[in-house]
Amino acid sequence: MLANSGLRILGIAETKAALERVRIQAELAAGPAASSGGETVQREMASRAPRDTGRLVSLLSVEENSVGSGATAKVGSDAPYDRFVQSGTRYMAAQRYGEQSAVAAVPGVVVSMAAIFKAAVEA
Repeated sequence: MLANSGLRILGIAETKAALERVRIQAELAAGPAASSGGETVQREMASRAPRDTGRLVSLLSVEENSVGSGATAKVGSDAPYDRFVQSGTRYMAAQRYGEQSAVAAVPGVVVSMAAIFKAAVEA
């Protein structure tokens, strides 16, 4: 029935171009957003990690892989004994500060990443 009404939709090309610009801007912002989210988790981990010597916290790092929309950030401690702290041993109970930190950091990660994407898209 629309075909007979003579209805014309204008602006399709402009809308498609605007959506493509937003896609490109969001893809360019993915790396910085992932890094920012990782830093948020890192701060949470630093506040929750056990501190016998402080080495575990001093070796916390964020490893970013900024490949567009596949951007990721890996957060953890480079201390060789970190897995024993988090998983526990038969001599010591697990201190799952990494897992707890990741869950607790979700709201902060969302806020920090959203701010970066918003700024990129509005630019």
